[in-house]
Amino acid sequence: MSAANAQQRLIRVHVDTLRFDMVLAPYTDTGVAKIKGLAAMEDAAGSHDLGHVEVTLWGATLEQLRSRALQWPTRFDDIDDAHFGVSSRDEHRFDIFIAHERFMHVMTLLRDAGRSGGSGGEPGQIVLHVDVAPDASYDLVTSLEISGGWG
Repeated sequence: MSAANAQQRLIRVHVDTLRFDMVLAPYTDTGVAKIKGLAAMEDAAGSHDLGHVEVTLWGATLEQLRSRALQWPTRFDDIDDAHFGVSSRDEHRFDIFIAHERFMHVMTLLRDAGRSGGSGGEPGQIVLHVDVAPDASYDLVTSLEISGGWG
């Protein structure tokens, strides 16, 4: 799908929880993180509450994970060279693939964004920029923003 021809939308997720697992090996570190939170979607029709959504960040590229995966969901095959994540077809649950070096940096940013919700402050948020699939049954991730702060 050409990004220029795609319908685009934003998914804003207020970070409620962040959980992660790391696997460190001599040469092939990897990890996975799950973000959960309340979300809203903005598209050409306006803003819509999505309720709770889940975003899984994989600390590996698609190619790296494919070579190690015991199971491979077919929706991962919908990701092309212009995208690095995909939603499930039946719900707003996203899988995003990030090379491990970038994944460690993203984990630090997410940790800090999550802290911004302490002491009555606003929680951190992530914003997914997505292209809508031609049949509108799923979204393809083009970029990810992380926002948060202290004090």
